Amino acid sequence: MCIGVLLGGILSEKSIGGAMNRTNEKTWIYAAILLAVVIVATGLTQVATLSGTMRDEAVPGGTFVSLGMLSVYVTVCAIGGPLGALVGSVGSLFGCLIASIWVKGATAYCIPAFLFMGGIAFFMELMLKKDNSWKGLFKLGMYASAILLVAFFLYYLIFMGDYDVAAKSLPINILQFAINSLVAVPILKMMTVMQNKSRAGKVSA
Repeated sequence: MCIGVLLGGILSEKSIGGAMNRTNEKTWIYAAILLAVVIVATGLTQVATLSGTMRDEAVPGGTFVSLGMLSVYVTVCAIGGPLGALVGSVGSLFGCLIASIWVKGATAYCIPAFLFMGGIAFFMELMLKKDNSWKGLFKLGMYASAILLVAFFLYYLIFMGDYDVAAKSLPINILQFAINSLVAVPILKMMTVMQNKSRAGKVSA
């Protein structure tokens, strides 16, 4: 219920398509709250599903699953623009740092999480502006999942030099990104409907 009230307040401050009003105090408050949401969703829900080592066994690592991607979807739709992307990327970074307290090897994903989630957030912003229909949102989830799947696969393979983890991570990440995207679609649809109503109310006023 608290999240619903928060989103209602945010959506009343912004119009459809991810374009924010002038940055103000409320916007920064919402951004701070959503930053905490991304950190919690990325860090506190992170679970190791495939343990191992990378880069010639010098770095502990593996494959981890979390609700981080879902929280980035919501953040971008709620506040949009560069600020939404920044909140998503910084939240993902600190989420990995927090997860490393109990999940061995999570620190290996701090930088890629920052870069990949920031990049995917900008992509989400562009896609939401073009089409926020049910079909468009399903496309968004599919494309975002595919991009992240390839990005993390190449990270395992090239930068961390672990072919075994790269191969075994594919089905796990496919499932993880698919679940995050499918859960996000009805949430994003609800948010865009709220944005449309807010915009219509302002025009009629």
